[in-house]
Amino acid sequence: MQRQSSRLGAGGRYRSILVPLDGSRLSEQALPLAVAIAERARAKLRLVLVHRSPTVPLSATQRRLYGSLGLAARKPEMAYLKALTDQIKSQSASLAVLFRTLEGAVASALRHYIRDSRSDLVVMTSRGQAGLRRLWFGSVADAMIRGSTVPVLLVRPEQDPSRQAPLQNLGKILVPLDGSALAERILGPAKQLASLAGAELMLVEVIQPLAAVLESQSVPPSRFDAELTTLKRKEATDYLSRLAEECLKAGVKATYSAPLGTHAADTLLRLAESPKVGLIAIATHGRTGVRRLAIGSVADKVVRAAPRPTLVYRPPKRTGSK
Repeated sequence: MQRQSSRLGAGGRYRSILVPLDGSRLSEQALPLAVAIAERARAKLRLVLVHRSPTVPLSATQRRLYGSLGLAARKPEMAYLKALTDQIKSQSASLAVLFRTLEGAVASALRHYIRDSRSDLVVMTSRGQAGLRRLWFGSVADAMIRGSTVPVLLVRPEQDPSRQAPLQNLGKILVPLDGSALAERILGPAKQLASLAGAELMLVEVIQPLAAVLESQSVPPSRFDAELTTLKRKEATDYLSRLAEECLKAGVKATYSAPLGTHAADTLLRLAESPKVGLIAIATHGRTGVRRLAIGSVADKVVRAAPRPTLVYRPPKRTGSK
């Protein structure tokens, strides 16, 4: 497989960070990390709550009644956002904090606001009012990952919010790669976060032993299989080494490894359990049916089961790409 190496530029900084909220304590657990990033980047912090409109047709009488009820509902929503804004400003007076409510289907309203406000990062929890036992993925978070044009930083809410690591203790950012240009597109957003936090990138490509592939076909492993696996691992290590050098030239330290693993997602999740890893950064294609590591089921499994905050980026399709 021919490997492509992307050149890291100087990169810009985050200027506008969006935090979607739903009024729950769970959704608010995204705020400490968002505030820390905004402070370091000197970015605007935007708190947004989407007021959901009815999805069924309404009669004229029902529309008038709903209009009155909706107006009444927006007052406590605005009061809630203002209270959070005041609380944040009391702790960080120099931080620019804006808030507003939106109308419509949640994911669609958020995507439109991202475009209109020129936000360049979304920080949100991976589940909201449904509670700790149920992922929010089937709805808003999943839709944002698949449809957002900017990186989405997912924070997994905990029963004890104090366990959530602040930005200054980020340590290492685990970056899964597969040799493709698409997977490498996560390096820009990951580099920005690493620069802000003084963190180190941990570049990883999981190599599946050829013998593991042949097991399902009842073909016994051979010396050739082991040699080919070793060659694949060396190619991956050389590739990651070049990327690490480019990161260092851009001012970000990076380590690299090409571990063997029968199941890539499981291997990555085990690496993420390390106390040194504070965040995972991974690219995704945003749709199913693709064949490369970072844009198929591996990314989906990693994001859903990640024990750490996860930065997910669906790169826009480049002209002429397939």
